[in-house]
Amino acid sequence: SAQLVLEYGQLDDASRERVRDLYTVTRSLSDRVTQLLNFSRVGALQRVRLEPRDVIERALREIESQLAAAGVSVVRRFETGAAQIEGDRNILVQAVLELLGNAKDALQGGGSVTVLCRVCDADAGLVELGVIDNGPGMSEDVKRRAFELFFTRKPKGSGVGLATVKRAAELHNGYVVIADADPRGA
Repeated sequence: SAQLVLEYGQLDDASRERVRDLYTVTRSLSDRVTQLLNFSRVGALQRVRLEPRDVIERALREIESQLAAAGVSVVRRFETGAAQIEGDRNILVQAVLELLGNAKDALQGGGSVTVLCRVCDADAGLVELGVIDNGPGMSEDVKRRAFELFFTRKPKGSGVGLATVKRAAELHNGYVVIADADPRGA
């Protein structure tokens, strides 16, 4: 309704600003509820054969304009050839989106993000998907708590993002590691 009022309503500037604020906050709350529902979802995975680099490319298509607007450049390091894995494409894309969003937030004022995709064990179909930023990095305490549900350092964060990433990895018989990047970042 707020969106319709913004598009078609006859509002003075002050009213338009209040409705815009209402719309923004409502969207934010809706996104948080969706994150929580997705986190608690127990349903079956929609497993398909897919190329791991496709997961990263799909995530980048969704967020690359936001990264560019924030002054963040993207470097692609794909070392998988035509390797394929079995997984739920949507869950994996959402996990990569969470990591890219966190990297963007860490790079206040710009920087670079490297997306990595490489084969760890071709026979077992094991691959590594990585997002590496050159931001300020994370303290040991934050690294220790980063995957706790509702833990956040962001003023408007929900604390669901990295917990969701961890769950996505576990649903695919994987795991998540937070490490320092060289020379800086995470």
